[in-house]
Amino acid sequence: MMSKTRDSNTRGQMLVIVAAGMVVLVAAVGLVIDGGYLWARERDTQNGTDASAEAGAVQLVRVLRGDITVAAGGPAVCDAVEEQAATNGIEVTEAYYTDLAGNRLGIAIDSSGGCNPIPPCTPPTCAGDFASGVEVLGHSTTETFLMRIIGFTEMGIDTTATAIGGYVLNPCESEEGCTLLPISPSVTVTVCDNTNNSVSVDEDGEPGPDLYKVQDPPVIITIPFCKTASGSIGWLDWDGGGGGASEIEGEIRNPTGVWPGPGWYQIAQTGDVNSGPVETAINERTNEVVYIPMFDDVCSHNPDPDPCPADDHAGGSDIWYHLPQLASFRLLDPHDPDGVPARSAWITGNSLEIKAVCGEVSESGATSCITGAFVDIITEGPVGALPSGQLTSTFYGVQLIK
Repeated sequence: MMSKTRDSNTRGQMLVIVAAGMVVLVAAVGLVIDGGYLWARERDTQNGTDASAEAGAVQLVRVLRGDITVAAGGPAVCDAVEEQAATNGIEVTEAYYTDLAGNRLGIAIDSSGGCNPIPPCTPPTCAGDFASGVEVLGHSTTETFLMRIIGFTEMGIDTTATAIGGYVLNPCESEEGCTLLPISPSVTVTVCDNTNNSVSVDEDGEPGPDLYKVQDPPVIITIPFCKTASGSIGWLDWDGGGGGASEIEGEIRNPTGVWPGPGWYQIAQTGDVNSGPVETAINERTNEVVYIPMFDDVCSHNPDPDPCPADDHAGGSDIWYHLPQLASFRLLDPHDPDGVPARSAWITGNSLEIKAVCGEVSESGATSCITGAFVDIITEGPVGALPSGQLTSTFYGVQLIK
Protein backbone atom coordinates (compact mmCIF):
# COMPACT_ATOMS: atom_id res chain seq x y z
CA MET A 1 0.00 0.00 0.00
CA MET A 2 1.37 3.45 -1.11
CA SER A 3 2.20 5.77 1.69
CA LYS A 4 0.41 9.12 2.14
CA THR A 5 3.74 11.00 1.98
CA ARG A 6 4.57 9.66 -1.47
CA ASP A 7 1.02 10.46 -2.69
CA SER A 8 1.31 14.04 -1.45
CA ASN A 9 4.64 14.49 -3.19
CA THR A 10 3.19 13.25 -6.47
CA ARG A 11 0.26 15.64 -6.25
CA GLY A 12 2.66 18.50 -5.46
CA GLN A 13 4.79 17.67 -8.46
CA MET A 14 1.71 17.58 -10.67
CA LEU A 15 0.65 21.00 -9.43
CA VAL A 16 4.07 22.40 -10.34
CA ILE A 17 3.91 20.80 -13.79
CA VAL A 18 0.35 22.08 -14.39
CA ALA A 19 1.30 25.58 -13.20
CA ALA A 20 4.32 25.64 -15.49
CA GLY A 21 2.19 24.34 -18.33
CA MET A 22 -0.38 27.06 -17.71
CA VAL A 23 2.35 29.70 -17.89
CA VAL A 24 3.59 28.22 -21.15
CA LEU A 25 0.01 28.04 -22.48
CA VAL A 26 -0.73 31.63 -21.51
CA ALA A 27 2.57 32.72 -23.04
CA ALA A 28 1.72 30.87 -26.26
CA VAL A 29 -1.78 32.39 -26.39
CA GLY A 30 -0.26 35.76 -25.53
CA LEU A 31 2.23 35.36 -28.35
CA VAL A 32 -0.62 34.79 -30.78
CA ILE A 33 -2.83 37.63 -29.47
CA ASP A 34 -0.10 40.14 -28.78
CA GLY A 35 1.77 39.10 -31.93
CA GLY A 36 -1.32 39.75 -34.05
CA TYR A 37 -1.87 43.10 -32.41
CA LEU A 38 1.82 43.93 -32.77
CA TRP A 39 1.64 43.11 -36.49
CA ALA A 40 -1.32 45.47 -36.90
CA ARG A 41 0.46 48.21 -34.97
CA GLU A 42 3.60 47.66 -37.04
CA ARG A 43 1.54 48.17 -40.20
CA ASP A 44 0.08 51.38 -38.75
CA THR A 45 3.54 52.56 -37.78
CA GLN A 46 4.86 51.80 -41.25
CA ASN A 47 1.98 53.72 -42.82
CA GLY A 48 2.76 56.67 -40.56
CA THR A 49 6.43 56.54 -41.45
CA ASP A 50 5.57 56.32 -45.16
CA ALA A 51 3.27 59.33 -44.83
CA SER A 52 5.95 61.34 -43.04
CA ALA A 53 8.53 60.62 -45.74
CA GLU A 54 6.05 61.50 -48.49
CA ALA A 55 5.08 64.73 -46.72
CA GLY A 56 8.73 65.78 -46.68
CA ALA A 57 9.16 64.86 -50.35
CA VAL A 58 6.11 66.96 -51.27
CA GLN A 59 7.88 70.00 -49.79
CA LEU A 60 10.93 69.24 -51.92
CA VAL A 61 8.64 69.22 -54.97
CA ARG A 62 7.28 72.61 -53.91
CA VAL A 63 10.85 73.93 -53.96
CA LEU A 64 11.47 72.24 -57.33
CA ARG A 65 8.51 73.92 -58.99
CA GLY A 66 9.28 77.30 -57.40
CA ASP A 67 6.46 77.60 -54.86
CA ILE A 68 8.95 78.19 -52.05
CA THR A 69 12.65 78.99 -51.94
CA VAL A 70 15.39 76.53 -51.07
CA ALA A 71 16.00 78.51 -47.87
CA ALA A 72 12.37 78.17 -46.84
CA GLY A 73 12.30 74.54 -47.94
CA GLY A 74 14.38 73.22 -45.01
CA PRO A 75 11.93 74.30 -42.29
CA ALA A 76 9.01 73.25 -44.53
CA VAL A 77 10.39 69.71 -44.91
CA CYS A 78 11.20 69.51 -41.20
CA ASP A 79 7.72 70.67 -40.13
CA ALA A 80 5.91 68.46 -42.64
CA VAL A 81 7.72 65.31 -41.46
CA GLU A 82 7.02 66.02 -37.77
CA GLU A 83 3.40 67.09 -38.29
CA GLN A 84 2.57 64.00 -40.31
CA ALA A 85 4.25 61.80 -37.70
CA ALA A 86 2.21 63.41 -34.91
CA THR A 87 -0.98 62.96 -36.93
CA ASN A 88 -0.24 59.24 -37.23
CA GLY A 89 0.84 58.80 -33.61
CA ILE A 90 4.49 57.92 -34.24
CA GLU A 91 7.82 59.37 -33.19
CA VAL A 92 10.51 60.33 -35.71
CA THR A 93 13.79 59.07 -34.30
CA GLU A 94 15.90 60.09 -37.32
CA ALA A 95 15.32 61.71 -40.71
CA TYR A 96 17.76 62.37 -43.54
CA TYR A 97 17.89 64.02 -46.95
CA THR A 98 18.58 61.64 -49.86
CA ASP A 99 19.14 61.60 -53.61
CA LEU A 100 16.78 59.97 -56.14
CA ALA A 101 18.18 56.52 -55.36
CA GLY A 102 17.49 56.92 -51.64
CA ASN A 103 21.15 57.36 -50.71
CA ARG A 104 21.68 59.59 -47.69
CA LEU A 105 23.37 62.90 -48.45
CA GLY A 106 24.93 62.94 -44.99
CA ILE A 107 22.71 65.65 -43.53
CA ALA A 108 19.91 65.06 -41.03
CA ILE A 109 16.70 66.97 -41.61
CA ASP A 110 16.82 68.29 -38.08
CA SER A 111 19.24 68.30 -35.18
CA SER A 112 19.46 69.72 -31.69
CA GLY A 113 19.96 73.14 -33.23
CA GLY A 114 16.75 72.97 -35.25
CA CYS A 115 15.90 72.31 -38.89
CA ASN A 116 18.87 71.95 -41.21
CA PRO A 117 18.97 73.49 -44.72
CA ILE A 118 18.36 71.35 -47.80
CA PRO A 119 21.76 70.08 -49.00
CA PRO A 120 22.96 70.50 -52.61
CA CYS A 121 22.73 67.66 -55.13
CA THR A 122 22.80 67.81 -58.94
CA PRO A 123 20.98 66.00 -61.78
CA PRO A 124 20.75 63.23 -62.73
CA THR A 125 21.43 62.09 -59.17
CA CYS A 126 18.72 64.51 -58.06
CA ALA A 127 15.81 66.13 -59.89
CA GLY A 128 17.10 69.65 -59.17
CA ASP A 129 20.20 71.22 -57.68
CA PHE A 130 19.30 70.04 -54.20
CA ALA A 131 18.16 66.90 -52.36
CA SER A 132 15.31 64.95 -53.91
CA GLY A 133 14.35 62.56 -51.14
CA VAL A 134 13.53 62.11 -47.48
CA GLU A 135 14.31 59.06 -45.34
CA VAL A 136 12.38 58.72 -42.09
CA LEU A 137 12.95 56.30 -39.22
CA GLY A 138 9.72 55.99 -37.25
CA HIS A 139 9.09 54.51 -33.82
CA SER A 140 6.04 53.63 -31.77
CA THR A 141 5.42 51.77 -28.51
CA THR A 142 2.51 49.45 -27.82
CA GLU A 143 1.39 47.84 -24.56
CA THR A 144 0.96 44.08 -24.37
CA PHE A 145 -2.01 42.05 -23.11
CA LEU A 146 -1.16 38.50 -22.00
CA MET A 147 2.59 38.80 -22.60
CA ARG A 148 2.86 41.01 -19.52
CA ILE A 149 2.35 37.83 -17.47
CA ILE A 150 5.87 36.78 -18.42
CA GLY A 151 7.30 40.26 -17.93
CA PHE A 152 6.78 41.96 -21.33
CA THR A 153 4.62 45.01 -20.56
CA GLU A 154 5.31 46.90 -23.78
CA MET A 155 7.03 46.43 -27.11
CA GLY A 156 8.74 48.93 -29.43
CA ILE A 157 8.21 49.07 -33.19
CA ASP A 158 10.77 50.58 -35.57
CA THR A 159 10.10 51.23 -39.26
CA THR A 160 11.80 53.12 -42.06
CA ALA A 161 10.62 54.73 -45.30
CA THR A 162 12.14 56.77 -48.11
CA ALA A 163 10.18 58.96 -50.53
CA ILE A 164 11.54 60.98 -53.44
CA GLY A 165 10.14 63.96 -55.32
CA GLY A 166 10.84 64.85 -58.93
CA TYR A 167 9.45 65.05 -62.44
CA VAL A 168 6.86 62.62 -63.78
CA LEU A 169 8.42 62.17 -67.20
CA ASN A 170 5.83 60.05 -69.02
CA PRO A 171 2.44 60.41 -67.29
CA CYS A 172 0.63 58.89 -70.27
CA GLU A 173 2.87 55.85 -70.63
CA SER A 174 0.81 53.50 -68.49
CA GLU A 175 -2.06 55.53 -67.09
CA GLU A 176 -5.40 53.96 -67.92
CA GLY A 177 -7.81 56.37 -69.58
CA CYS A 178 -5.15 58.99 -70.22
CA THR A 179 -6.40 61.48 -72.79
CA LEU A 180 -3.49 62.65 -74.92
CA LEU A 181 -4.71 65.13 -77.53
CA PRO A 182 -2.85 65.85 -80.79
CA ILE A 183 -2.71 69.57 -79.97
CA SER A 184 0.73 71.14 -79.52
CA PRO A 185 1.00 74.83 -78.53
CA SER A 186 4.30 76.64 -78.11
CA VAL A 187 5.99 76.62 -74.70
CA THR A 188 6.14 80.42 -74.93
CA VAL A 189 3.19 82.74 -74.45
CA THR A 190 1.98 83.68 -77.93
CA VAL A 191 -0.50 86.16 -79.41
CA CYS A 192 -1.37 87.00 -82.99
CA ASP A 193 -0.79 90.46 -84.43
CA ASN A 194 -3.32 92.31 -86.56
CA THR A 195 -2.38 90.17 -89.56
CA ASN A 196 -2.81 86.97 -87.48
CA ASN A 197 0.94 86.26 -87.40
CA SER A 198 2.35 84.89 -84.13
CA VAL A 199 4.32 87.03 -81.67
CA SER A 200 5.89 85.74 -78.45
CA VAL A 201 5.20 88.02 -75.48
CA ASP A 202 5.94 88.22 -71.79
CA GLU A 203 3.49 88.77 -68.91
CA ASP A 204 3.43 92.52 -69.59
CA GLY A 205 2.59 92.08 -73.25
CA GLU A 206 6.11 92.98 -74.35
CA PRO A 207 8.04 90.72 -76.76
CA GLY A 208 9.95 88.12 -74.81
CA PRO A 209 10.44 84.38 -74.17
CA ASP A 210 7.99 84.06 -71.27
CA LEU A 211 6.71 80.52 -70.71
CA TYR A 212 3.16 79.42 -70.10
CA LYS A 213 2.80 78.77 -66.36
CA VAL A 214 0.64 76.80 -63.99
CA GLN A 215 -1.22 79.26 -61.78
CA ASP A 216 -2.85 78.62 -58.40
CA PRO A 217 -5.76 79.08 -58.34
CA PRO A 218 -6.12 78.14 -62.03
CA VAL A 219 -6.57 81.06 -64.42
CA ILE A 220 -8.36 80.62 -67.75
CA ILE A 221 -6.09 81.62 -70.62
CA THR A 222 -6.41 81.78 -74.39
CA ILE A 223 -4.07 79.77 -76.63
CA PRO A 224 -4.37 81.36 -80.08
CA PHE A 225 -3.91 79.67 -83.46
CA CYS A 226 -1.80 82.04 -85.54
CA LYS A 227 -1.17 81.60 -89.24
CA THR A 228 2.64 81.76 -89.57
CA ALA A 229 4.32 79.12 -91.71
CA SER A 230 5.15 76.98 -88.70
CA GLY A 231 2.08 78.10 -86.78
CA SER A 232 1.71 79.00 -83.12
CA ILE A 233 0.16 75.57 -82.65
CA GLY A 234 0.70 72.20 -84.26
CA TRP A 235 -1.72 69.33 -84.79
CA LEU A 236 0.15 66.09 -84.34
CA ASP A 237 0.25 63.22 -86.79
CA TRP A 238 1.12 60.29 -84.52
CA ASP A 239 1.43 57.71 -87.29
CA GLY A 240 3.37 59.97 -89.67
CA GLY A 241 1.10 59.22 -92.60
CA GLY A 242 -0.68 62.57 -93.00
CA GLY A 243 -4.43 62.90 -92.83
CA GLY A 244 -5.08 66.55 -92.02
CA ALA A 245 -8.19 67.71 -90.17
CA SER A 246 -10.07 64.41 -90.44
CA GLU A 247 -7.27 62.53 -88.68
CA ILE A 248 -7.04 65.27 -86.04
CA GLU A 249 -10.78 64.98 -85.32
CA GLY A 250 -10.48 61.20 -84.97
CA GLU A 251 -7.54 61.50 -82.55
CA ILE A 252 -9.46 63.98 -80.38
CA ARG A 253 -12.54 61.76 -80.22
CA ASN A 254 -10.65 58.50 -79.78
CA PRO A 255 -7.07 59.23 -78.69
CA THR A 256 -4.58 56.55 -79.71
CA GLY A 257 -1.35 58.52 -79.45
CA VAL A 258 1.24 57.38 -76.90
CA TRP A 259 3.75 59.82 -75.46
CA PRO A 260 7.15 58.14 -75.72
CA GLY A 261 8.95 61.16 -74.32
CA PRO A 262 10.71 64.29 -75.62
CA GLY A 263 11.65 64.27 -79.29
CA TRP A 264 10.76 65.36 -82.81
CA TYR A 265 7.26 64.61 -84.13
CA GLN A 266 5.57 65.13 -87.46
CA ILE A 267 2.73 67.63 -87.70
CA ALA A 268 -0.45 66.86 -89.60
CA GLN A 269 -1.37 70.55 -89.92
CA THR A 270 -0.23 73.87 -88.48
CA GLY A 271 -2.05 76.96 -87.28
CA ASP A 272 -5.79 77.33 -87.80
CA VAL A 273 -7.38 74.09 -89.00
CA ASN A 274 -10.64 75.96 -89.74
CA SER A 275 -12.52 72.72 -89.17
CA GLY A 276 -16.00 72.48 -87.68
CA PRO A 277 -15.62 68.75 -86.83
CA VAL A 278 -12.35 69.47 -84.97
CA GLU A 279 -14.04 72.29 -83.06
CA THR A 280 -16.98 70.06 -82.12
CA ALA A 281 -14.68 67.24 -80.99
CA ILE A 282 -12.75 69.58 -78.67
CA ASN A 283 -15.93 71.17 -77.29
CA GLU A 284 -17.24 67.74 -76.34
CA ARG A 285 -14.26 67.51 -73.96
CA THR A 286 -14.89 70.88 -72.31
CA ASN A 287 -14.30 70.71 -68.52
CA GLU A 288 -12.01 67.68 -68.96
CA VAL A 289 -8.33 67.66 -68.02
CA VAL A 290 -6.33 66.52 -71.04
CA TYR A 291 -2.63 66.12 -71.76
CA ILE A 292 -1.09 68.19 -74.54
CA PRO A 293 2.53 68.16 -75.78
CA MET A 294 4.21 71.56 -76.16
CA PHE A 295 6.84 72.52 -78.74
CA ASP A 296 9.92 74.74 -78.57
CA ASP A 297 11.41 74.34 -82.06
CA VAL A 298 10.38 73.47 -85.64
CA CYS A 299 12.16 71.98 -88.64
CA SER A 300 11.23 71.41 -92.27
CA HIS A 301 12.44 67.78 -92.08
CA ASN A 302 13.05 65.10 -89.48
CA PRO A 303 16.27 66.26 -87.76
CA ASP A 304 17.04 62.83 -86.33
CA PRO A 305 19.91 61.97 -86.47
CA ASP A 306 21.11 65.20 -88.14
CA PRO A 307 20.32 68.41 -86.23
CA CYS A 308 18.07 71.01 -87.79
CA PRO A 309 20.08 73.89 -89.36
CA ALA A 310 19.83 77.20 -87.53
CA ASP A 311 18.63 78.94 -90.69
CA ASP A 312 15.88 76.39 -91.36
CA HIS A 313 12.61 78.27 -91.82
CA ALA A 314 10.01 75.55 -91.50
CA GLY A 315 6.95 75.90 -93.66
CA GLY A 316 4.52 73.84 -95.67
CA SER A 317 2.71 70.67 -94.72
CA ASP A 318 5.60 68.33 -93.84
CA ILE A 319 6.85 70.01 -90.67
CA TRP A 320 8.48 68.50 -87.60
CA TYR A 321 8.01 69.95 -84.10
CA HIS A 322 10.35 69.39 -81.17
CA LEU A 323 8.25 68.47 -78.14
CA PRO A 324 10.25 68.71 -74.89
CA GLN A 325 7.35 68.33 -72.47
CA LEU A 326 3.74 67.51 -71.74
CA ALA A 327 1.28 69.79 -70.01
CA SER A 328 -1.99 69.04 -68.29
CA PHE A 329 -4.70 71.40 -69.47
CA ARG A 330 -8.33 71.71 -68.37
CA LEU A 331 -10.52 72.80 -71.28
CA LEU A 332 -12.80 75.54 -69.95
CA ASP A 333 -15.35 78.03 -71.23
CA PRO A 334 -14.24 81.58 -70.28
CA HIS A 335 -17.88 82.54 -69.84
CA ASP A 336 -20.46 81.16 -67.43
CA PRO A 337 -22.74 79.39 -69.93
CA ASP A 338 -26.40 79.51 -68.99
CA GLY A 339 -28.63 77.25 -71.00
CA VAL A 340 -26.04 76.70 -73.74
CA PRO A 341 -23.36 74.00 -74.07
CA ALA A 342 -19.98 74.90 -72.58
CA ARG A 343 -17.38 75.70 -75.21
CA SER A 344 -13.57 75.66 -75.15
CA ALA A 345 -12.74 75.64 -78.89
CA TRP A 346 -13.32 78.73 -81.01
CA ILE A 347 -12.46 77.81 -84.57
CA THR A 348 -15.44 78.32 -86.88
CA GLY A 349 -18.68 80.28 -86.80
CA ASN A 350 -19.40 83.91 -85.97
CA SER A 351 -16.11 85.76 -86.52
CA LEU A 352 -17.05 88.60 -84.15
CA GLU A 353 -17.80 86.15 -81.34
CA ILE A 354 -14.56 84.28 -81.95
CA LYS A 355 -12.60 87.53 -82.07
CA ALA A 356 -14.15 88.59 -78.77
CA VAL A 357 -12.89 85.40 -77.07
CA CYS A 358 -9.61 84.73 -78.87
CA GLY A 359 -8.49 88.35 -78.85
CA GLU A 360 -9.96 89.80 -75.68
CA VAL A 361 -7.39 88.43 -73.23
CA SER A 362 -4.26 88.92 -75.28
CA GLU A 363 -5.58 91.81 -77.34
CA SER A 364 -4.35 89.90 -80.36
CA GLY A 365 -5.63 89.39 -83.85
CA ALA A 366 -6.33 85.69 -83.33
CA THR A 367 -9.25 84.36 -85.32
CA SER A 368 -9.31 80.96 -83.59
CA CYS A 369 -8.16 79.54 -80.25
CA ILE A 370 -8.78 77.14 -77.40
CA THR A 371 -9.45 78.27 -73.83
CA GLY A 372 -8.68 76.63 -70.51
CA ALA A 373 -6.20 76.52 -67.64
CA PHE A 374 -2.92 74.73 -67.09
CA VAL A 375 -3.25 72.29 -64.20
CA ASP A 376 -0.70 71.57 -61.52
CA ILE A 377 -0.35 67.84 -60.92
CA ILE A 378 1.41 66.29 -57.95
CA THR A 379 0.83 62.57 -58.24
CA GLU A 380 2.30 59.27 -57.11
CA GLY A 381 4.27 57.29 -59.64
CA PRO A 382 7.78 56.84 -61.04
CA VAL A 383 9.70 60.13 -60.90
CA GLY A 384 13.20 61.27 -61.71
CA ALA A 385 15.37 64.03 -63.13
CA LEU A 386 14.70 65.60 -66.51
CA PRO A 387 16.58 64.09 -69.47
CA SER A 388 19.55 66.06 -70.76
CA GLY A 389 18.32 68.94 -72.88
CA GLN A 390 14.81 69.02 -71.41
CA LEU A 391 14.54 72.21 -69.40
CA THR A 392 10.99 72.20 -68.04
CA SER A 393 8.12 69.93 -67.16
CA THR A 394 4.66 70.64 -65.79
CA PHE A 395 4.36 67.24 -64.13
CA TYR A 396 5.73 66.67 -60.64
CA GLY A 397 5.39 63.57 -58.53
CA VAL A 398 6.22 61.85 -55.26
CA GLN A 399 7.29 58.22 -55.17
CA LEU A 400 7.74 55.93 -52.17
CA ILE A 401 10.80 53.84 -53.03
CA LYS A 402 11.45 51.91 -49.80
